[in-house]
Amino acid sequence: MFSRLAAVDVDRVVPLEEALAALGSADTPARARLLASLANELYWADDQRRHALSTEALGIARRLGDAATLPLTLESRARFG
Repeated sequence: MFSRLAAVDVDRVVPLEEALAALGSADTPARARLLASLANELYWADDQRRHALSTEALGIARRLGDAATLPLTLESRARFG
């Protein structure tokens, strides 16, 4: 879920983006979860970016076959189409 109604919560977006940058681009459950969380936080922002983030998160979870991460990424993806 997003943390602020009708606005992007920059106090949450910035640390998520920093964590993603520090984590790198490897397919990991942590990266998939961070991407899904960032997509959720950007609910009130750029639709294309949200869509790309949730798509990438779901792709990672599927490639990894991670049963714990997949539902979280599916939820994020379903929310944003």
